[in-house]
Amino acid sequence: FILSVLIFLRNREKSSLYFIGAVFGIALWNAGILFYIQPGVSDLTLLNSKWNYVWGGLISYFFMFFALYFGDENRKIPRFKIVIATTVAITMSIIVFLPGKYSLIVSNITEEIVNGLKLKTEVFGSLYSLYIVYILLFFSIGYGVLVGRFKKSEGIFRTRLIYIFTGSVIATVFAISTNIFLPFLHLTFI
Repeated sequence: FILSVLIFLRNREKSSLYFIGAVFGIALWNAGILFYIQPGVSDLTLLNSKWNYVWGGLISYFFMFFALYFGDENRKIPRFKIVIATTVAITMSIIVFLPGKYSLIVSNITEEIVNGLKLKTEVFGSLYSLYIVYILLFFSIGYGVLVGRFKKSEGIFRTRLIYIFTGSVIATVFAISTNIFLPFLHLTFI
């Protein structure tokens, strides 16, 4: 969070603003995880879970635009593409929060005791697979752009791309594995 404030105060380029959005999303997602892992299951637990899915989606949205503008601040992205991406992100965020029988991403959370440990399991709705596609699509576009820029780059910019790509791939693979795929496979014990 402090990193995002420092970047905002120092630099207001488009890529920096989207990077700030991603960092801020990560900070709020981490805070949500801390609330989620508290013992017991309540309506607040489900609310925290849903917020975590909203932040996960918005992180992928901000990362994609960060990658599109990084090193090419004057890039002209057609307005309709921005509108489509933004509409998808907002729509998925709304879908995450649909209540009761209309909960299409995460509909419930249960807690069970396994080998003396209390483990929470999320019950996914019918559109959870669409949520996975949404996350993977936005991250894939971002990484595809970074790889394309890497192939054309040289010098210090190429070195920056290596650091950005390596760090973000490690974090993304870990986060998607532990927060999207493993829960989907009901592997909460890992």
